Amino acid sequence: MAGSSRQEPELRYKLGMSDAQAADPEPRNLDRWLSQELDLTATDPREVATLLERILVKAKYRGVKVFEAHDGIAVYGTFGSKLRAFLLNLVPLGRHLPQAKRMHVRALVRANGERTTVRLAITPLMELFDESEALLVTQSPDEKASDEYIAASQMRDIAVALHRATNTAVTSELREFETKTFAADFLTGLMLYALEGDQTKKVVHVPPTSGPSWSWLAFFVPELWFVWHEIWGVSLLVVGIDGVLFKVLFEFPGLILLGIALSISFLVRMGTGRLGPRIFYARYGRWPGEPVPAD
Repeated sequence: MAGSSRQEPELRYKLGMSDAQAADPEPRNLDRWLSQELDLTATDPREVATLLERILVKAKYRGVKVFEAHDGIAVYGTFGSKLRAFLLNLVPLGRHLPQAKRMHVRALVRANGERTTVRLAITPLMELFDESEALLVTQSPDEKASDEYIAASQMRDIAVALHRATNTAVTSELREFETKTFAADFLTGLMLYALEGDQTKKVVHVPPTSGPSWSWLAFFVPELWFVWHEIWGVSLLVVGIDGVLFKVLFEFPGLILLGIALSISFLVRMGTGRLGPRIFYARYGRWPGEPVPAD
């Protein structure tokens, strides 16, 4: 039991969880940085759509469109220039500048009793195309991080501006952009949902204290075990560590380095064997081998 209690804080740290989040069984939504639903005091959806249009134009979004949709009023807009993004991507580190980013914002404004609801979402785009799915095979982790960080910052700025324009109190969650929380959520999403597209709902389920504490397959072949369960980020991390160890041994052969490399590889596998079932639970909300719950 003592070993289990020591592992719990480590698991929460690896998954970017706080103690309060770990005590709460409600899954943590990783999409909240790029997709939000705003509850505004304004009563006229058309007025809110017009205000959002002005906010987007002021934020240098181009091609802003407002039109009737079957379940409300839609507002679309695109940020950034293809040419400027292409040129800045040729400059070292230029791809991380806000001016090198392109993103698409879409919103649905509809009446909700005496208030107005706005579903707001931002999607980073490639510098030359309007296909976000292409990012899955072209982005490096650092570029993905800067894309989502800048998109999340713009999401927060647009949401705050819309709250103030409609005289709605700004929530504490929007009042201050917490970079550490964003980084924890981003790393968690990178581990659990590395190759998933925008259509996948990304949440982190909190594993209960009771449950499987070991997986032999995750210990012996973690690369294959995590790939089989489509937890690509952890698998790529293990493969990367193995690759670095192999490269070091190939360039600097010796018994001492061999012993160090084998020790590191063993410790990594001890971690995957111990944490594998709980990482699986964090991804799917169930333990390995349990049936998929019916919708």
